[in-house]
Amino acid sequence: MTEFNNLPLVRIDVEYDRRKHGFGNASSRNYNTHATKINNDVVELLNETKKNETKGLNPELILKISYANKIQADELRKCDLEVIGEDSNNALILFASDKELTEFRARLAQYQNGPKEGNKHPSYNQVFANIETVSTLTPQDRIGPKLSKIEIKNNDTYWVDIELWHLGSRQLCNEKIEEVRKIILTNQGRVTDNYIGKSIVVLRANLTGELVKILLEDSIVRLIDIPPKPYFNPREISNLTIDSFPEVIPPDPESTGVCVIDSGVMEGHPMIGPALGDSVSFPTEIGEPTDKEGHGTKVSGLALYGDVLKCINDGVFKPQARLFSARVTNEYNSFDDEKLITTQMRDAINYFYHEYGCRIFNISLGDSEKPYVEGKQTYWAATLDELIRELDIVVIVSAGNYFYDGEIEENVLSEYPTYLFDEKARIIDPASAALAITVGSYCAFESGPTVNLFRKETRVDARVIGKENHPSPFTRTGPGVQGSIKPELCEYGGNLIFDGLIGRINVDRALSVVSTSKELPNELFTTDIGTSFAAPVSTYKASRILNVFKGASANLVRAILVHSAEYPKGIDDTFTEDELLKMYGYGVAQVERFLTSNNQRVTLFAETTIELDKFHIFEVPIPKDFNEVRGKRFICATLAFDPPTRHTRLDYLGITMSYRLIRGKGIDEVVNFFKPKNQVDTDLDERVPSANNCKLIPTPTVREKCTVQKSTFTASNPLDYGDTYYLVVRCESKWATEEVSPQKYALVVTLEHTKEEVDLYTEISQRVQESISLRERVRVKKVRVKI
Repeated sequence: MTEFNNLPLVRIDVEYDRRKHGFGNASSRNYNTHATKINNDVVELLNETKKNETKGLNPELILKISYANKIQADELRKCDLEVIGEDSNNALILFASDKELTEFRARLAQYQNGPKEGNKHPSYNQVFANIETVSTLTPQDRIGPKLSKIEIKNNDTYWVDIELWHLGSRQLCNEKIEEVRKIILTNQGRVTDNYIGKSIVVLRANLTGELVKILLEDSIVRLIDIPPKPYFNPREISNLTIDSFPEVIPPDPESTGVCVIDSGVMEGHPMIGPALGDSVSFPTEIGEPTDKEGHGTKVSGLALYGDVLKCINDGVFKPQARLFSARVTNEYNSFDDEKLITTQMRDAINYFYHEYGCRIFNISLGDSEKPYVEGKQTYWAATLDELIRELDIVVIVSAGNYFYDGEIEENVLSEYPTYLFDEKARIIDPASAALAITVGSYCAFESGPTVNLFRKETRVDARVIGKENHPSPFTRTGPGVQGSIKPELCEYGGNLIFDGLIGRINVDRALSVVSTSKELPNELFTTDIGTSFAAPVSTYKASRILNVFKGASANLVRAILVHSAEYPKGIDDTFTEDELLKMYGYGVAQVERFLTSNNQRVTLFAETTIELDKFHIFEVPIPKDFNEVRGKRFICATLAFDPPTRHTRLDYLGITMSYRLIRGKGIDEVVNFFKPKNQVDTDLDERVPSANNCKLIPTPTVREKCTVQKSTFTASNPLDYGDTYYLVVRCESKWATEEVSPQKYALVVTLEHTKEEVDLYTEISQRVQESISLRERVRVKKVRVKI
């Protein structure tokens, strides 16, 4: 066994400029008839806007354009229209500062006149030929999914979140907040908080049902919905006690800081107190930061120790991180009535980041009434994404819990795990955060009431629902935004039984996670189930990584977590690849194994930045034994990056990145593959011969929707493609501009062979050192390609 060394990936600098192209094929319409219809839509829209002025509202001209082929924002901007959002039904939401749409209608008239002499299409065809309808948004467009499920009664009062359209500048957003605030105050409502982010504007207010209906008519309102509620369902606690108090060794003062954002923490707990740095309530009005419910104390124990039961059995508690606690729920286990969840999250994260340098945050909370199904990102998740990119932090989020709700509970035994793929079992807000690591739950061992942790009992009528290494019966599944892989990881979070005696699904302590209890002095430890208790195990593993790789970026920590993950044994043949990714993500992080390297397994790293629309090429040294010794061998690559995000767009990520592993070709040929051809950036996989384009699983179509991407190349027979492969990493701008360039990213690559006699480490380390030495003597040539 060789102690793990951080071997760098050697990069050959290659840059290129990608020409951006125009639009989809213009529709062959009757220009005059089509233009007349659009103009009639506009007239109707303007009349509707003027009607709203008579209702006491100060409407903005916000319109919805449905399209046949998507219209580029730059072209709409020429018409004095700004894209501020998108609809899942092929529609763009636009803001017009010109209240009469003068420029838009002038260009429409030119389109209506048809093609000029010698031209195939009329002026502005790329815009107007693709427009199907122009309309205004209706109250039905503005009502949130949770609010739509209840009957809004005029005289009842409701706590609601009012999201406004983000019009660009902070000043303009503030003006719109004040306009809405005046309407609310005039109608005897209250505004208790507001939040302005980079793409989010939200108010928390207490309104009558009548006022809710008035605001649903306001054009500046994007969405009104009932505020998020945290979901955790505490179970009957165990009476487990210990005879001897295990010695707790405080963490090193320089160790990683981990913050648990939850219901607070029991500060005097003997296993937690020595590691606790600070605990604060956000806002302070919810009371002291001491845990009143117990959820936060359980999560904190797991974030500190990973496996509390193992610590009990070993009789040693040695925390690897400094713990911090942010209490964000009140005595009713709800979020504060008067503060937005976005405010609470930003305040808590900023405080512990700036005061204590905390870079890992655990959020085992979520809104169970808001499963992510499709469309735009939620504002809670979007706020986390903004903070992750802004502060370079790691945020671990639980996937949420879903409990089978069939009419006959016994059917759970036959319908498991199929029901976990229902839309209502999708991950909940904020688990869809694209830059966070989302964690689901699986059943780590086959156990049940016949093998109880604390006592033995025979219950033949109690049937365990989840099988060993299968998903927990209550976990939630992906995908995430734009079909991305969510959750990325899973950990043991417990199991459930069907109790035939009472005909109900039930909990058994033998199927639960053991952690620290708030019920001092009656008990030190308790049990519970849920993805809430799977997530902090990943948090613990993230702290282990940051303790070893001091100063590592959040991208590298995320990359290592995912890169180290493996599926539990025995499930590969049980589920399809798509099902595995939706339930387990990439699997269970094996950080301890990752932090050591043997002769058969070598890992290389890179942390760097890339300009928009460029690509980088990295050398992957291939040892002789890797090529020639029979047996399974693998090359695994993981990429993590933190692109800018925009809450109101369907293409939520402003930048996408991807990679390919090329073999059997020289560097000049590789460069040539990645240059755009014939002024059209054709499909890359069509340009690279299949024999030279290593087959990485998951495929590019699946993994490139994600901000952390892992895939593996597998071979069994001897290989004859030379001693160097090339990993090519590409960065492509979507709506992001040069202002956010360059893009940070981290890359991890592992070569592994199953035969014990193979020595990959010696040759790779020698070649890497030679490459570094050569680069120090010879300046690497940069190839710049323009088209």
